[in-house]
Amino acid sequence: MHAVLSVFLLSFTLFTAGCAASDENTGEPPQPVAASPASPEPGAQPVAAKDQKPESAKKNKGASSAKGRKSEEQIHSELNDVARKLTGQAARTVRPSRSAKAVKKAGKEEHVASFVEVDTVDVTTEMRPAKAPGLYVGIIRYTEKLYECRGVDQKAALAAPCREVGKSNRTEMIMFDGKAWRY
Repeated sequence: MHAVLSVFLLSFTLFTAGCAASDENTGEPPQPVAASPASPEPGAQPVAAKDQKPESAKKNKGASSAKGRKSEEQIHSELNDVARKLTGQAARTVRPSRSAKAVKKAGKEEHVASFVEVDTVDVTTEMRPAKAPGLYVGIIRYTEKLYECRGVDQKAALAAPCREVGKSNRTEMIMFDGKAWRY
């Protein structure tokens, strides 16, 4: 399913955004996804008279461009939120996992239990404009780590301590359609 989704997203992105899927250096380093601190609930706002706008609306007037459009900063923030959500989902659904290891016989007297773990801490995002104004391609990069545990039989392999034997870099591409990130 992961491969099918990746192929679909790549095809869709190339179709709608040109060659935004290439890994060429744009001169801008990828932005790390930062955990947002919990913000306190805003206090009650006074209700304005019919002809007056609230003070917060006057202050944020320059934050978004045309009629209801989001600023690039808001869009990039949403991309970071989606990246956290998608990598968290990948970490929960990846197979073989730590709780459901795959065991194979490796030679006559050795078994290897292996699993994959998604690194949800080291996630980077990049946002590139598409050909149409207001549309963007979001690139999410993260790492999957491969672990192996060895033992003389299947039971011993499952109980043995595991060590990291490899890494696989993953790149996911999603599209901003002018309103929300679609994936």
